[in-house]
Amino acid sequence: IEFIKVLAYMDGQLVTCAKADGNEDIELELRQGVYNIYALANMHGYATPVHESEIIESTYRINSIEDIADTIPMCGSGEITLHAGDNEEMDIVLERLVSKILLSVNTGVLEGLEITSVRLCQGAAVLRPFMEGGSRVLDRSETGNGDYASSIDLEKLNNGRRVLFYIPENCQGV
Repeated sequence: IEFIKVLAYMDGQLVTCAKADGNEDIELELRQGVYNIYALANMHGYATPVHESEIIESTYRINSIEDIADTIPMCGSGEITLHAGDNEEMDIVLERLVSKILLSVNTGVLEGLEITSVRLCQGAAVLRPFMEGGSRVLDRSETGNGDYASSIDLEKLNNGRRVLFYIPENCQGV
């Protein structure tokens, strides 16, 4: 994890937001009450909704595959109840917002077949980290070209080996 942002909501309103680099622990000073906590990892520039009701539709735009080449966007959430004098810890499990695709091609089926290019097209360019049922795009304007095979990847594919691609999540979207 390169960057993490934690949001705390109480009664539907943002109470506090904290950020940290890497795997640092994040401390929030909260009064007693029930809080919904949301965590986002590796999503620089995510706009923090003031109202919790807006978090379901909140988005994070991926301008190019390089935006997520070295760090995978992840999110998680949970609820915590604090009582007077509590000093509680909370672990939030983060789930990646990209699909892992392992591609292999049997080049021996067609004699002379040489793979010269591989590109994942019409992938999600917009993530909705907390959308019910998983992140998905709502129309074609939210798609773009995804990952592509490097020269090393092409060499692997042409030698019958597998290549790993990551593509932003699009659960039953356009």
